[in-house]
Amino acid sequence: MYPDYFSLQVAEEHYKDLLREAELERLIHLDTHRTCLPERSFCWMGQQLVAWGYWLQARYSQKQVS
Repeated sequence: MYPDYFSLQVAEEHYKDLLREAELERLIHLDTHRTCLPERSFCWMGQQLVAWGYWLQARYSQKQVS
């Protein structure tokens, strides 16, 4: 049985979406390497603060339930 035309179109559009997403990720990755040191350090500090906040929330929310 051959696939119908609609299924082929859906698969082709899905493939195009994946290509666009990969290209966007590539451009974002290139842009992050071009930023200057203060911007990268602020980005790193923000990521660490978010991670620390999740850790604190998980730690203290479990102690309140017990």
